[in-house]
Amino acid sequence: GPNKVIVDDFIRMLWEQKVEKVVMLTNLIEEAKHKCDQYWPEDGEMHFGEIRVRLINTQVFADYTIRKLELLKVRA
Repeated sequence: GPNKVIVDDFIRMLWEQKVEKVVMLTNLIEEAKHKCDQYWPEDGEMHFGEIRVRLINTQVFADYTIRKLELLKVRA
């Protein structure tokens, strides 16, 4: 997953390429080591450059979580 240095670029790439699904195969922290930065809001929305990321819903299962996000370009 992206770190804080590239997270804006990562979100912009998702927007530009019209990505419909992202599969994250790591936890944010594993074995006390920071693996990636969180690029989705727990609730509400977050902004990454010109892109707003809004959480639509979350489904939590025993071994994984599915989050539906909406990306919207807020500035030209």
